[in-house]
Amino acid sequence: MIRQAVANLFRRRPPHAEERYFPPFPFFDNNLGPIRWIDADDGGCVEPQRYLEVAAFHACVRVISESIASLPFHLIRQSGETRERAVDHPYYRLVHNRPNAWQSSYEFVETLIGHVATWGNAYALKVYQGGPVVQELWPLHPSFVKPQQLQNNEIVYDYMNNTGDDGRRFRADQIVHVRYLSDNGYLGMVPMALSKGTVQLARAMDLYSQKFWQNDARPGVILETSQPVPKEALDNLRRQWEQLHRGSDNAGRTAVLPGGVSAKQLPGATNDSAQMIEMRTFVVQEIARAMRVPCSLIGENSRSTYSNAEQEALNWANCLVPWCRRVESAFERALLDDMPGYGFMLDLRGQLRGDSAARASYYRELFALGVLSPSEIRQLEDMPHIDKPGMDDHYIPANNFAPIGTPAAAPDAMPVMEVQPEATPQRSRRTAPRKRKADPDD
Repeated sequence: MIRQAVANLFRRRPPHAEERYFPPFPFFDNNLGPIRWIDADDGGCVEPQRYLEVAAFHACVRVISESIASLPFHLIRQSGETRERAVDHPYYRLVHNRPNAWQSSYEFVETLIGHVATWGNAYALKVYQGGPVVQELWPLHPSFVKPQQLQNNEIVYDYMNNTGDDGRRFRADQIVHVRYLSDNGYLGMVPMALSKGTVQLARAMDLYSQKFWQNDARPGVILETSQPVPKEALDNLRRQWEQLHRGSDNAGRTAVLPGGVSAKQLPGATNDSAQMIEMRTFVVQEIARAMRVPCSLIGENSRSTYSNAEQEALNWANCLVPWCRRVESAFERALLDDMPGYGFMLDLRGQLRGDSAARASYYRELFALGVLSPSEIRQLEDMPHIDKPGMDDHYIPANNFAPIGTPAAAPDAMPVMEVQPEATPQRSRRTAPRKRKADPDD
């Protein structure tokens, strides 16, 4: 019955259906107006790419994209108050298994979230292949796409590939658009452009450190003498010193110096270098704050303790909720606009997969409340079904666990315990010990 309902749903001809049957990618439509050429000066195609050279920002993008891509992506069908996975729907396999010919669902979602976290926008082209059902989703790089609003309030997407061909234009119903925080409603802002000063400072410190070590000409040991020494003797002395004492194999060897020559070691660490390390740590914390990522997840553990690191791990799921809703709403707007009763869901329970103790406690609480049955728990853990009585029942604690709906025993049917009269306590035949007379000598 469910399969027939889905089939009937797709028999309905959507509006403008003759314009929505597209050949395989690449498909371009040039009938919607002039094309704006996109270059580095109009949209900043190069700047966000440089942000990934900053290690802290790169780590934030990785932890966000990998965490969201690790969550199971489901299509949910809601009937009344019942929600279930619509595994028989054509779009379930599209988002859960294989969005296109060369990407898995994990890779596809990771690419989209990486684009949003870096460029502020992610785009995917819908491919229909001769029918009203979307068959594939192809990602488009944000540096080649420019959204704009026409005079009739329609949103179109100008596309320019990297082969030098003419630009193309897509309608809004041809694109899945995932946006970051937006000030105009249709174009997401670049995340790190909102904190550009912090990223530029981190990049400047990286370049300074790199140039410092590349141009560093300070020797580790200086050989001093107060007497004039010929150049050949100096060269021989330096060569003999390096031959005898350079490298880990020669560490700790005894040095014998000619008369008047002394060795002096230069200090390696200074107060300036210590302040630079503190400043770089502060910049990492600023970038993590801007991206709403716990510092411990990107390798900055200077202020981490056992208690607050555990709390950061618990709060990380709350930080992922806006990213999940951003992806879910974008896919619902692009794919399920004419399909009421369906919705997409990124299952955050996948974040508990690595914590077996928390997962066991979660199942135990829901089982004790009668929410989950043993079969449902096994299904959530990807275990095979056990066809035995009681596995599909729900239980609540009533002295001992009993299936929900089991009638309680009637009062007259309960076993009656005979009350025995209390036994009269008998006096002990043992007499109290006699008191010893006081001895006059005591």
